Amino acid sequence: MHLGLLEGPVRTNRGTDSQIVGGYAYTTTWADIVARAAQGCRWCQLVSATREKDDESSPDLPLRIVVGCQGSFRTSCTPSGVQDLSIFINDNLHFIGYIYATADDPAARYIVARDRILDVGSTRSMLLAQRCIDNCTDTHDRCMQSLDPPPLVPTRLIDCADNGRPHLVESRSGMHGTYAALSYVWGEPQPHSTVLTNLTPYLDFIDPQQLPKTILDAIRTTRALGLRYLWVDTLCIVQDSPEDKLHELAHMRDVYRYAHGFLGDRPAVPATEYGTFSRDVVLPFICPTGPDGKEAAMTSVIAKVHISPIWTYTDPPGQPLTQYDPNMEPINARGWCFQEYLLSPRLLIFASHTLQYHCQTTIESVGGAYSDEARERRLPDVLFKSSLDRKSHLQANTPESPAATEGTRCSEEWRTVREAWQEVVREYASREISVPGDKLVALGGIAQDIQPVLDTNYLAGLWRLTLLGDLLWSKRTNVHFPRPQAYRAPSWSWAAVDGRVEAGAHDIHAGDGQGAAEVVTCEVSPKDAAFVFGEINAGKLVIRVPLVACAWNMGRPNYVHRLRSQPNVDMLLSASDDDEVDVEMECIGIGYIDSEDDADILGVWAAPVHWNRNIVGGLIVARAHESGMAGSKGVYRRVGYFHTHAQGGPADWLDDTPLVEIEII
Repeated sequence: MHLGLLEGPVRTNRGTDSQIVGGYAYTTTWADIVARAAQGCRWCQLVSATREKDDESSPDLPLRIVVGCQGSFRTSCTPSGVQDLSIFINDNLHFIGYIYATADDPAARYIVARDRILDVGSTRSMLLAQRCIDNCTDTHDRCMQSLDPPPLVPTRLIDCADNGRPHLVESRSGMHGTYAALSYVWGEPQPHSTVLTNLTPYLDFIDPQQLPKTILDAIRTTRALGLRYLWVDTLCIVQDSPEDKLHELAHMRDVYRYAHGFLGDRPAVPATEYGTFSRDVVLPFICPTGPDGKEAAMTSVIAKVHISPIWTYTDPPGQPLTQYDPNMEPINARGWCFQEYLLSPRLLIFASHTLQYHCQTTIESVGGAYSDEARERRLPDVLFKSSLDRKSHLQANTPESPAATEGTRCSEEWRTVREAWQEVVREYASREISVPGDKLVALGGIAQDIQPVLDTNYLAGLWRLTLLGDLLWSKRTNVHFPRPQAYRAPSWSWAAVDGRVEAGAHDIHAGDGQGAAEVVTCEVSPKDAAFVFGEINAGKLVIRVPLVACAWNMGRPNYVHRLRSQPNVDMLLSASDDDEVDVEMECIGIGYIDSEDDADILGVWAAPVHWNRNIVGGLIVARAHESGMAGSKGVYRRVGYFHTHAQGGPADWLDDTPLVEIEII
């Protein structure tokens, strides 16, 4: 069978969404398809592979096969205009794939996508990568343009002018320049790291034989891109100097924001090792030879096109319509790499299947191969404006308001950045951090970047202006993670636990039938006063809430029960968790524990943070025994989150519950 440019849309019988563009139809049987497939017909082999193994229909029944383009890739994939191919059998979709041609094939004149680059370190690959970077800096309005003059450079860089003789350089005050930055998974000890004893020798020479392949490849790539300097954390930060670490960590945002070309450590593998891509089908293609490319001449040129499957009828249920899932990459499981990815305005990604270029405008495979650009998240564009442009842009889009914070809150940019932060928290919390104490540090650059837009104080992963909403984060899964042995965040912060979290409410206000807790004070003590977005020594929250004595894990997982005949408030604040009280209980909602370390706690309190007649949401707290009491205020720690369930009825139990002031640490 031969393919050509598909003309004349064909309609299947599947309703208003059934039209496929540029299609044709024919009738055959499974018996005929199987026979031709056995004789070597690649098209019949492709169609036959979409048949379910347990299909018991007669092989001689007629099949109506419709082939064409649904146009499903037009907006979500690159390169622009990539052609897709769909196969319907008896009005059921059996196959979705995309079409590509090699650059030297005559079909390349008519087929948009190209084959994937596998030799990612070749001279050709680097030239194509540089073309992507140049196109971005010259034509992308959404991307941060090349800075003139270039930005200030980091404290130290690797001079890559001579691949065989790299060495460190220390920037002078006010030194400007361009450089690349490497993000990678360490994975093993780094004996080559810069320490106090080798810092001076490294200023003269770093022995390439002592460097891992990842860094050597990064040095070569830096030079191939026409750059001289490279930033790598293990070499550009003095690893055994706490003072140097604190100083450099406070500048991580700038290191990656101003890097000219970011290098991700994702070594490409041959197509045969990648599963899905080994199923590509090569078919003859009849090239149009008329003057306008549409009217066939007497003699046609037969070229080759490749059909690469995205989805087939026999795939498991729920299979995503994509060939490549970035979540499979080791680098995308690491917390530090997440920050480095989001902060960088442009990225050269050495993915497991090819070389990719990412920026604010596009995600594309270098060389023009197909890429599903909808798969990876980026930060809002406003964060990539210069400080001056960002300030004027925010002022121009902020309504007049007596309270500056409330006015900022009304801007579209503020809401966009707020939502982006919540998405960042969800994704980041699920990633791995090798050093538990880095939980806040490895996100500090993004928080530092976002803070001027949110225009409020940062509090151990939460924000003062939206504190009530932020407190309502929850752990719906992965509660098996133990609590960290060393302190790194107050219990009311999501950073106090490991594993994926659901971010809190977008915003909470009292009034109009809505009730809300009152924040009396919330303070954190950073380890480094110069970098409030990093590690902290302590944090406390004093809040006025309608405290309700409860129990959970009472034979019904996740259910929270109110003690209906609860003691008075003074008794609540002074009673021990181990005291046994014979009272009636009432189920008031569903609770989600933060860590199974606290699964044996039965005596807890519900601390509603927001409520109305039908919906209540808040914290589950337990006594913080080690902290004792502070005057008449109870000292507690968060152990979970709760909300009322749909059939719970009106929250009458809050009507006569007074607000009490408690401290949560």
